[in-house]
Amino acid sequence: MIESLPMSGVQGGSLQNVLSISTAANNRYLLHFNSYNSLTQWTAGIRLAMFEHATLQEAYTGSLIAGKGRVLNNIKAIMDRSKFAHEDWARVRFGAGTPWKRCWCVVTPPDEKEYQKAQKNIKKSSYDRPVKVPKGDIKFYDTRKVTKKTKPIATITDAYAAYAIYPQSKPLIDQSTLVKLEGLVTIHTTPETTTEGFVFVMPEVHAAVTGFEMMLRWLFPVFDAFALYGRPTRLIADVLDQRGLMFAMPRDRRYGYLENLDVSGLIHTTGSPAWSERQWRREMKKLT
Repeated sequence: MIESLPMSGVQGGSLQNVLSISTAANNRYLLHFNSYNSLTQWTAGIRLAMFEHATLQEAYTGSLIAGKGRVLNNIKAIMDRSKFAHEDWARVRFGAGTPWKRCWCVVTPPDEKEYQKAQKNIKKSSYDRPVKVPKGDIKFYDTRKVTKKTKPIATITDAYAAYAIYPQSKPLIDQSTLVKLEGLVTIHTTPETTTEGFVFVMPEVHAAVTGFEMMLRWLFPVFDAFALYGRPTRLIADVLDQRGLMFAMPRDRRYGYLENLDVSGLIHTTGSPAWSERQWRREMKKLT
């Protein structure tokens, strides 16, 4: 939401009640409304659609793991806590609209000593006192011959969401490996840039292995690296737990947990214009 947008031209002046929407690549759309109320309602609707889309994709991922995942022969090995780096080729897209690039992907779990120390602190602390959990990272390289001097193309740190993307049609579910990650993305150019954003990843399929299994082989190390959805212990299945993949999954076909007016209240919250996407996601979950 833009409070005042200066206008070019002889007359000058400025536009009020403007909403800026960024889409693929550098496409940017400016929507002008005739009242602040209309601006708020449209912004709330778009915010709600973004939140529901991400939540549905997470629920789809959870349903896949619970339904199709349990029949995989090596599902126990896949779900074991990742203690070592997971390395493999993948096709990566650093944001919507950018070209796909083949990268050597290295998912590094947190330091084992720090992890064990955090687990001891969790057992000692009271339930209402949060304990900082160590996290790993994901690095993308041009080559699989990685040394200490090899500079990555990009690094993902402190990811807050990772989920499968529902394919264009149901028959493609078994072969789809498309995953979306959201978090802090550092592009190692000159100069380096670190922003909150998202990355699409398609792990390359191995011979005699389905795309679905390859996706799980990649997703679980990511869950463990960033302590997502209850990992690295066990996935949270409770639909009332905001940390779980299945959070707010409708029961008995009950829909409409949030309305535009609910989100409008968040928009008017002090400090909300400066919220990151991570904070918006957190606040929307609290409101659900």
